[in-house]
Amino acid sequence: MILIDTDSILLSANSNKKLGVTVAQAKNHLPKLIHNSETEGIIPISRHGKVVAYLVSEKDFRKLTHSSNHFLEKLQNFRDKNELSSSDIWKNVRSKEKGREVIL
Repeated sequence: MILIDTDSILLSANSNKKLGVTVAQAKNHLPKLIHNSETEGIIPISRHGKVVAYLVSEKDFRKLTHSSNHFLEKLQNFRDKNELSSSDIWKNVRSKEKGREVIL
């Protein structure tokens, strides 16, 4: 059983463990859940015991969607500034020394 606590946290009736909510609970307690997502993080919403959605705060949404774009922008900037051909990349990686002797 899940209780919607007035201190803005989702609690199990038996413990202090954070849990998700059902679709019906989300419908009936949406304002509290929105506040919870802002203070406690992402809230899973389930139907028939299976998670079907997540309630995410604006702050968490920005973190989730911005970080991958940020990486791709940085990668593109690096590629634009450093025009390397494949031969340039491996130029100083391999040793010039003679390898070990192989007996077949």
